[in-house]
Amino acid sequence: MTSETTRFEFRCWPELTSALRRDIETRYNLAPANRRTDIYFPAAHRDDLLIKLRSGSRFDIKACIGWQAPLEIWQVQMASDFPLTPDEQAMLAVIFPDMDCADEPLANPADALRRLGAVAPVRAVEKVRRLSDAGGLRAELTEATCAGIAQWTLAFESASDTQVMDELAALSLGLSRNLSYGAALRHPALFGGAIA
Repeated sequence: MTSETTRFEFRCWPELTSALRRDIETRYNLAPANRRTDIYFPAAHRDDLLIKLRSGSRFDIKACIGWQAPLEIWQVQMASDFPLTPDEQAMLAVIFPDMDCADEPLANPADALRRLGAVAPVRAVEKVRRLSDAGGLRAELTEATCAGIAQWTLAFESASDTQVMDELAALSLGLSRNLSYGAALRHPALFGGAIA
């Protein structure tokens, strides 16, 4: 069962051949590229969480709440503007108990960078994204750059597992490895194992 904030997701990091790019661009009506930088704060021993400043201004936490191979099931835990509420700060204090003033809400993005950066790695990922949203399916083709290393990523998400699986089959991606941004930042073949 899914809610508006729970989605089946698949993200792979393929070698973007001209044939695959053509197939993607033919199959999806991708919007013109938009650029943004997301800043990730990987929590130690918590591969199930994606914690980030979206576009450097909005605070997001998503949790992987399960698998339905090869798909991951992600749920939004927080999508908040600053300052964080006391309840949002309490959630963050559980994840990062060593954070300075753990019970004091983060006031702004600079405060988040300073306080979270003291207890977690900080990884800025520049993204050039092309998206398609149609019929409940989001398709995303992104060039992601972290620490000077650029990689292509292709992702699908939907409230329907069947919808995502159909796209993987259509593009022959069913055997590709599903790696979230958090997993990709840790992967030595993608971003050089930028974090432990």
